[in-house]
Amino acid sequence: MLKGVAMLPLLVFGELAPPIAEAREVEVGSYLPPSPSDPSFVVFKASPKDTPALRAGNVQPYQFLIPPSWKQSRVANILSGNYCQPKCAEPWVEVKFEDEKQGKVQVVASPLIRLTNKPNASIEEIGSPEKVIASLGPFVTGNSYDPDELLETSIEKIGDQTVNIHLSLKFNLIIHVR
Repeated sequence: MLKGVAMLPLLVFGELAPPIAEAREVEVGSYLPPSPSDPSFVVFKASPKDTPALRAGNVQPYQFLIPPSWKQSRVANILSGNYCQPKCAEPWVEVKFEDEKQGKVQVVASPLIRLTNKPNASIEEIGSPEKVIASLGPFVTGNSYDPDELLETSIEKIGDQTVNIHLSLKFNLIIHVR
C-alpha cells in the first residue's frame, strides 16, 4: 500500500521527543541523539506514541535528520488526522519542526485514494513527480501547484522498488513510498 510522506524543506533520516508542550520550547538537540553519519544533525525517529497514523498502522515508522537547534511544533488536531484515523481520506500532518531563521519541516502523509483509484498502485502507476505534487500540493503548500516553481525532479530506487521522489521547488519535497 502506498504511504506517501512529504517533507519541507529537504532534511532526510531517535529517541522519542518530550511531550509536545515541552518540545515546543526546547531545541531538539537537547533530547535527540546525534546522527552517526553527520553529527551536525540529530535523528528524529517517529514511533506510535508520536502520531495517530502510526498508532492506527496507516504509516510505517520513519526517521529523518534535523538540525539540533530546531524545535518541535504542535500539530493542530484538525491537521493531525487524529479525528479520522484509521480511515482518513485526506492528507494529514504527522510531525512538524521549525527554526525561525532556517524554516520549517513537516511530514505529510496521504492515503492512496488522493493519488489514484487503483488499489495498491506503485508510484510509477500513479504518474510523474509533477502529477504527484499536483495531487498533494494544496496540502503541502496551502496553494495549488504552479509548474513554474518546479526546478528539478529525481526518482530514487532501491532494487526494483521506487522509494522516493525528490522535487525541488521553492522548498524541497520528498515523497517516500513503501
